[in-house]
Parts: sequence; C-alpha cells; structure tokens
Amino acid sequence: SLHVQGLDVFLTDIDVDPADLANHNSADLEINADVQLSDRAGNEKGMFLVRSTGTIVPFDPNQAGEFNTDVEYALTLLKGSRVSSFMVVNELMNALPEILKLAVDRDKLKGQAELTHDVDVVVKYNRGLLTFLNEPTFQTKRYDIGLRKGSWIRLTNSTHKFTGKLIATQEDSDKTIAKIDQELERVVKDKAKAQEIRNKQLGMIIENNRVYLAFVSTGNLADPNTKLLANVPDITDLVKGSVGDVIEGRINSELDKLGPGAREAADQLQNLFN
Repeated sequence: SLHVQGLDVFLTDIDVDPADLANHNSADLEINADVQLSDRAGNEKGMFLVRSTGTIVPFDPNQAGEFNTDVEYALTLLKGSRVSSFMVVNELMNALPEILKLAVDRDKLKGQAELTHDVDVVVKYNRGLLTFLNEPTFQTKRYDIGLRKGSWIRLTNSTHKFTGKLIATQEDSDKTIAKIDQELERVVKDKAKAQEIRNKQLGMIIENNRVYLAFVSTGNLADPNTKLLANVPDITDLVKGSVGDVIEGRINSELDKLGPGAREAADQLQNLFN
C-alpha cells in the first residue's frame, strides 16, 4: 500500500476568473512529499522523495465551477529515493530458460536500491488514477527499472499496471553474456550455428549491450502479478531448430534437382498427414 508522509502543498500566483476561464485559469503548484510503498505485512518496499513545481489548470474550462479532473503534473523523484525489484525478480527469473537462470545474477537484481540520479516523471491525475505520460528510468547501482508510457497506479486501492524493463548493470551484463557464450561453445561445436543461436537468444534480452527482462506487472502493488513479456527460447530448442532447418534445406535441395514434378509429389504426400 502507499503511505504519504510529510506532505506539503503550496498554491501561489493564482489567476482564476470564473467569467473568463479560457484566459484566466492557472496556479503555481509546489508539492513536497515522502511516499512509502509497503507490503501487506507493513515492510517497506520503496520510499520515494517526491518534489513538484509547475503550473496547473485548476478548473475545467468546459464545466464552469467544476474542478479539473484531468490535471498533468511534472514530478521529480529525488536521488536517494529507494526502489525495490524484489516483488518482480523471482517470477521473472523462474520464466527464463535454464542457461539464463544460471547466467543472470539473481541476487544483484533483488532487493532495495537507492536512486543515483533525480528522475523526472510526467503524470496525469484523473479521479484517483495516476497515469505515466513519459518513460522514466530509475537508475541505481545494482539495476535500473524502466517504465513504459501508459503505466498507471490507482491511488484509491493501490492497484496498478506497469509495463517495463528490469535492466542489469553493464558489469553484470558483460558477465551474463560471457557465461552464455561459454555454454554455447560447450554445447554447439559449429561456430556459425553457435553465433546464430546466440543472436536469437540474446537478441530478446539485450539492448544497448545490457541485459534486460521485459515485464508486465498488475494487481495490488503490495503483491503484484508479474509476467515475463519475451518468450526467450532455450538453447536446446534452438539447437533442435537449427538441425531441423539444415535437414529441411537439404531435402529441398534434392527435390529441386529432381524437378518440379518431384516437389509437387512431395507436397501432396505431406498433405496426407496434415
């Protein structure tokens, strides 16, 4: 659940004319708050030091006298805020092929970590729903967490939907890639095939030379349901697929030598079993 501590809200430079909201409908808003995320047992899973300064449109110009229910805010989560990946790591790791389970350092991706930089977040608030309008990346020394635009939190009941990435550090990414290369050299003797399999597998979990796990998280923030977005194939499956491709290529080559009649007969024979 979310708990707000030490909330300070300041409204200044208010310019509101009910008779002319199209031209006079603004106010400067400053917010200072510490927002704690806790699990069901009350254990802290994150502490966000939130600061915001900017101009808002307080009233809906199309509904005279009504507060604007669709307000955008520019927030800053300060360096030193604590984030946690603990609630998503286990489920993501369990969905990975065995080689990646061995290669990825689970302990480095688990637990709390402090932001090493301020993070700017643009959100829209509408009747209890907080929606991300940009794609922030929360950088720490142990991992980064990136969220996609459109991710949201419903503040009234602490439910959410996050689409994002859990990103390993450059050092840990290099170690993971090296372990995968070593395993491929052991399992696949053909260097060309090993490179092909490597590209297929690593292409789904590497961006800018860093390993990442793409995920979607839903449900209550204190106990989220998390799924791995990329269906990363196991090395065994890729090896089998490569062998099958080679055999199929040789069969097609022989059929081409025999002429179009042979290929047509082969297709008709295959249709009997489909």
